[in-house]
Amino acid sequence: MHRLLAVVLFAAVWAQLAAAQMRGSPRFSKFGVFGNYPEIESNEHIFDFGTDFEAIHKDFDSADRGFEGGAIRNFTRYFGVMGDVSAHFSSGETSYTVQPLCGTPPCPTFTQNIAINPRLFHFLGGPEFTLRNHTRWTPFGDVLFGVAHATASFKADGPFIHVSRAETETGFAMKFVGGVDVYIIPRVSFRMNMSYGRDYVGSSALPPQRVNLVGSSIGFLFHFG
Repeated sequence: MHRLLAVVLFAAVWAQLAAAQMRGSPRFSKFGVFGNYPEIESNEHIFDFGTDFEAIHKDFDSADRGFEGGAIRNFTRYFGVMGDVSAHFSSGETSYTVQPLCGTPPCPTFTQNIAINPRLFHFLGGPEFTLRNHTRWTPFGDVLFGVAHATASFKADGPFIHVSRAETETGFAMKFVGGVDVYIIPRVSFRMNMSYGRDYVGSSALPPQRVNLVGSSIGFLFHFG
């Protein structure tokens, strides 16, 4: 996440310099559409792929890949409703010890790597509170609730284990967001935010688990209407 924070600081300075070349403040618009690049930090999640394997502990932020997009309907200068969709992709490997059958015990053991690729999707909505003013900086806050959908693929393709499995789970999610829009050119603002969220998802073989998420994202907001 430190890389994204560095980009946020750089982009904030760039947006301020770009905004300084223009006069006036952004006018109120009824609709907005945004696209962001997000990063998250999450606690480890437990995935269970069946009784043949031990439960695997893995988080959702190892690969730092994802996207976020959404739409906003502003009813007043200070209040609107927004819908948010995001996806986060992780990947990694874990080792598994195998002891094949042999003619003369004790049989030797071998270690084989197993690939696991967790993914986390959010479908959220809720109010957005905006503090519009006479400057180009517009602070905002979101209180979002909805659904989280977690998936994980498990693949072992080696000389001793050859198996592919998947786990999915859907549960309740919530996210609290604080950020700022910086007006840069007509109908376009630079958007950056920080967030904290909780998801309640888990393997189908396990009870729901709480996933704590701390995130940040940067992108652009397009104004219409």
